[in-house]
Amino acid sequence: MQRSIIRNDFGKYAVKAHATKIINGLFMKELKVNQYKKLYILGVMIGIYIFLLMGCNDDSESETIDTVILDNGILAFMSDDVRRFDIDRPIAYMVTKDARLQLVYLSDLQKPKSIYRMQVNPQTDVCVDNQVLYILQENRLSLYDVRNPAKPIKKQDIDLEITEPTITGSIVFNEGRIFILILVGFDHGPPYSYFILADAVAPTRMIKYQMENADKIVGVDGDRVYTQRYGDLFVVDVSNPAHIQSSQIDLTSPDPLAVAVSGQTAYLVNRTGGTPHTLALSVMDLNSLSESFSKEIARIPFAGRADRGVSAYPKSIVIANHMAYVALITGELVLFDVSAPAAPMWIKTIDYGVVDAVEITEIRYRRMLVKGTTAYIGGADGLVMVDGPAGPDADALKGIFKDSPVKGIAYATPTRNGTTDLHGAFYYKPGEAVQYQ
Repeated sequence: MQRSIIRNDFGKYAVKAHATKIINGLFMKELKVNQYKKLYILGVMIGIYIFLLMGCNDDSESETIDTVILDNGILAFMSDDVRRFDIDRPIAYMVTKDARLQLVYLSDLQKPKSIYRMQVNPQTDVCVDNQVLYILQENRLSLYDVRNPAKPIKKQDIDLEITEPTITGSIVFNEGRIFILILVGFDHGPPYSYFILADAVAPTRMIKYQMENADKIVGVDGDRVYTQRYGDLFVVDVSNPAHIQSSQIDLTSPDPLAVAVSGQTAYLVNRTGGTPHTLALSVMDLNSLSESFSKEIARIPFAGRADRGVSAYPKSIVIANHMAYVALITGELVLFDVSAPAAPMWIKTIDYGVVDAVEITEIRYRRMLVKGTTAYIGGADGLVMVDGPAGPDADALKGIFKDSPVKGIAYATPTRNGTTDLHGAFYYKPGEAVQYQ
């Protein structure tokens, strides 16, 4: 394991030295000015010295970043744990628990450089599109021009006109639309949420809708936006912006620990087997939304490491590249082939070894993004970048259980396991033996 420390304390010492040199010069040189003028100049220079010294310690100052190169990825240790973030290579926009938004230049992954930072609320969410940074902070949406990420320029502040105390928020940019979800609540009553639909071209044109208790957007499928809080999943229909509707979906499953929706399919990670390290990936068909329930079409068990001192609790699940990426707080990234949702297959588990020792109540603030073939995972020690495969194995073969099209038969090969789909199909690699269980 290599360790490299990058120091970027530019500016501060140069300003100190320059100001000190000028002040000393007032005493050392023979200036043809009267004593009062000399004292006046000295007072002005001391004021400038203090001002510049304070300015060198503002939020735009670069800071040391300690990077550790791992076998399966690169971990960038930051000043505090990374909660919400977005990636627009080569820039990472990260919100940390110590209430900072930090912009980090990732062009050289062995030498990431902090180029800008600002104070924000710890529950702030961010997203980036077309060189515009959207910052959702309490009841305000701020837009910044980040064509020069080292010097973001504020374009607009939009008051979302929410007077209730905000708990947390979530923002997603999708096909020219901005979806915002804000959880609010009072001490004397149950929390509830505001769902806001805005136009990316004219963000002030927005529609606000009060809905059930939800704090996270977990998927978008056309005019359907899926939101979640703990074990509840809701679908928000925005096909008619003037008449937004929402409904709760019965997942017909124990409360999921993590949820992602892709198309009309939901992917859930649940606890199973009665141990804190045994989990299952459940696949739910959401086509029957008119009846407000979902149908489980597949379930595949898996386990996290039991020797890390924490339970194998999922931090996040993301669907990309026809794969399901499941990040565990035990420092593992579990990959599944979901190109056939009714027959998910385990691909491999990448052990990057960084345990995220965090309170369970904080897990919902964790985020994972997949850009290209790289998974970016936020955690207590910073940002982990793990390179995964480009997609499911291209050489996998498809077999059919011939006795009759039997769904749900468990099977296993040396490289994968799963259950047959409704056509009795299973998958294997050339030369592998298939065992039915």
